[in-house]
Amino acid sequence: MDQIYLDNAAGCRCYPEVVNCITNVLTNNWGNASSDNALGVDARKIINESTKAVAKDINCEAHEIIWTSGACESNSLAIDGFSERYLTYLITSKLEHTSIQKNIEYNIHRPTMYVDNDNKGNIILDELDRVCSVASETNRYILVSISMANSE
Repeated sequence: MDQIYLDNAAGCRCYPEVVNCITNVLTNNWGNASSDNALGVDARKIINESTKAVAKDINCEAHEIIWTSGACESNSLAIDGFSERYLTYLITSKLEHTSIQKNIEYNIHRPTMYVDNDNKGNIILDELDRVCSVASETNRYILVSISMANSE
């Protein structure tokens, strides 16, 4: 019996070309990219070239890309970075990634409002509009964190 795997929201199989590239780098260019020895210089060159390629693909500047280890680190970096710069009101849903919920628990001083979901898990757009309107009355910047798909 063939298996059809439909849970690619949380992870998916790598393309063989990606596996080959990663294997090559881990085998031959395993230096610390922060060091100035030959291995480190080679590793840093690979990271810089990869960053430029991604920047070109997504139409941004290479210095605008920040590499992270995954969703938790990325979400915390985005929310905390924005919140440190601006007095922020966070709007999210109760179905968000665990890292968003943990960030809210850790930063209890940040005002947070939740948008309701319908019985299929979709954001109720009228509710989002209402919550944004209420939050905008506080004279704070508003940061909305809502996933396009739930990883679970």
